[in-house]
Amino acid sequence: GSVVPEVVLKVTKYLEDNFEQKLTLDNLAQSFFIAKTTLIYNFKKYLGCSPMDFLLNTRLTKAKEMLATRKLSVGEIADRCGFSSANYFGLIFKQKEGLSPLNYRKLQKTKT
Repeated sequence: GSVVPEVVLKVTKYLEDNFEQKLTLDNLAQSFFIAKTTLIYNFKKYLGCSPMDFLLNTRLTKAKEMLATRKLSVGEIADRCGFSSANYFGLIFKQKEGLSPLNYRKLQKTKT
């Protein structure tokens, strides 16, 4: 495939390292001295998703790890993964995973 531009790699690394913070497209564009449209274009072209989708997926991945391995409440996990609220986290989680965070946790317990 095509080589992913350096800026996309830098931004993905930054998102993975700072997923728990309140990040916006504006912040990212400013931090990396790149136009928002260019950033979105490059993400869609090379990763098939927008920077904010990438961030959301990173947050969900981290949240799933925490649900499976830690005894934190769903609210605490939502907070630590950068979601604005436990309700919002629950909503997004259910949309993407097809079940609630608590049911996901229960499923993980039955697997071990």
